[in-house]
Amino acid sequence: MDASSQSLNPESNKKLQGVLQQLTDFIARYEVIEKNLEFRGQELESFLTDSENRIKETVESIKDALQHYEEVMSEMGAARFRINVENLLQQGEGHLQSLQTLGSKLIKEIEVESTEFNKNVQKMSQHFHETLNEIDLEEVKDTAEHIYHLLEELSVEAMKKINKTFQGFFWKNMVIIIFSFIVAVVLMGEYFNSEWPWESHSRASEERWVGGDILQSWNTMDPAVRKYLQDNVFTDKRS
Repeated sequence: MDASSQSLNPESNKKLQGVLQQLTDFIARYEVIEKNLEFRGQELESFLTDSENRIKETVESIKDALQHYEEVMSEMGAARFRINVENLLQQGEGHLQSLQTLGSKLIKEIEVESTEFNKNVQKMSQHFHETLNEIDLEEVKDTAEHIYHLLEELSVEAMKKINKTFQGFFWKNMVIIIFSFIVAVVLMGEYFNSEWPWESHSRASEERWVGGDILQSWNTMDPAVRKYLQDNVFTDKRS
């Protein structure tokens, strides 16, 4: 122990030790909060990267489907289909760019908030050190507790806002991608069969209903009618 510490009376020495203990606890709590913020920032960056990769995979799948259907469809149908799907792809790429921009913006905001957080901690620490001159243990304890709870509330509130903003944007893009996929499926049905999917379903239902009636009455059907059906309905004209 140095000469200045030896000059303190036992009561002052005890108060100083108490203040140092409170300062140590405050530093430990600050390090825990700082590590939590860093972990949450890494977690958010990883989530952005995974989401970007999933959207890229979806866009690539649509591109592959476009190339495949261009090979099997007629020239006119392929041209019309390609124009519609290329518009969908451009919209998907636009959303992907928006997601990348938002991710970069969020990361920059986290960095700015971390910088502001460090500045505020420095100011608080300076104020904390100024209160040490009075060596009032109870006052120092109250100040440390107040600062700790304030930092904890600020960090929790900041992460809630970031998570809420990103989740809203992510689900919005997922809905747009699913809608684009449904539109692509409907367009494929139109260009392959020259009818919409619900029209194909309605026609198939009617054919099944008529076929069921014919099967039920086949044994009692007039021979001339059966021969007509065999020659004109059940025979493949293309052969």
